[in-house]
Amino acid sequence: MRGHQQLCKKRKLQLSGIEPAYTFALQKHAARIRDGAIAIVELEASEGDAAIAHIGLRRGGGWTAFIALPVSASLDDTLRDAFALCADTPPERRYVIGPGELSRFAETAHVEWLRAPWDRAS
Repeated sequence: MRGHQQLCKKRKLQLSGIEPAYTFALQKHAARIRDGAIAIVELEASEGDAAIAHIGLRRGGGWTAFIALPVSASLDDTLRDAFALCADTPPERRYVIGPGELSRFAETAHVEWLRAPWDRAS
């Protein structure tokens, strides 16, 4: 059983109930994401110029945390907050999956941008 499946079974969570868009995007980009100490962020548009960041953290081949936080200006600030709340050390790599219109949040962040599989422009 994979790490995230074991964790979900242990915590009695259904993967499909965590965040369907997150798991779908992760599945579509799995070949491009190297494992290790990483953060995987799925951006979802919200009202105004803001977004919601669904952030999953992995270390040692398993999921260590999952948190959703608002992004109003800087994705770096949102990630810093997520790491302060959920991780003892920042991850080595950061992947962001989202639709093209939200790429502005990743422009100044130190991340690898992956276009959302449901984005019309992909």
